This record gives sequence, C-alpha cells and structure tokens, in this order.
Amino acid sequence: ATFGATIIAPGAVTSNWQHGGLEIGANFNVISMTVLERDLGPSYRKRLGSGIKNSPIVCIDEVHNFYGKTSARSKKVQEFSVDGIALFSATPINTHFNDVIKLLELVEGPWQSERRC
Repeated sequence: ATFGATIIAPGAVTSNWQHGGLEIGANFNVISMTVLERDLGPSYRKRLGSGIKNSPIVCIDEVHNFYGKTSARSKKVQEFSVDGIALFSATPINTHFNDVIKLLELVEGPWQSERRC
C-alpha cells in the first residue's frame, strides 16, 4: 500500500494519529516509537521498511525522544531512505540548546534518499 505519510509517534498517541488521519481522509502508516527499539524478526522489519519506503514523508512526533542520530530509535529509522522528514516537538530543548542541534542532525545523513524534495 502507498501511504500519504509514515507517522512515528509515542505509543500513547498512535491511535490519535490513526483516527485523525481517517477523519481527514489521509492514509497514514502509524508506527509506535517503542516498536523501533524491539527486534521483532526479519519479516516484521521487512514490513516496517516497506511501509516507510512507500511513504513520501516520514513524520516523527515528539522527536525529542530520539536523542540524536546515534540513538537506537534513530539508527532504526536511518536504515530506510525517505524523500522527506518532518520533526514535531513541543519541547525541543530538554536541558541545553545543543538538544536542538541533535534534533537537526536527524534530517541529515544516510536516511535521505538520493532524490531531494
């Protein structure tokens, strides 16, 4: 299936994203952040990757939970090439201004496809 967007969000709000997408007629592929940390086997990783690759954009809600490009969650998402990424956070600074820099590092690097938006 082709999705309008892949939304990666905390488990507590994934149903909000799913229902919100249905209300506006959008086809969202919603993934819980905690799923990215688990090793659920090769078949699940393949389905996860297929969903992400079939989305023109990946949106990360509460991105401050990713703690930079070297976190386990970030590394999992970096396995897939995407055309665009949107980062959402109401609290981009947890302790230091450098937290914002770490969040911006998520949009650079190997998880971008060769094609630019």
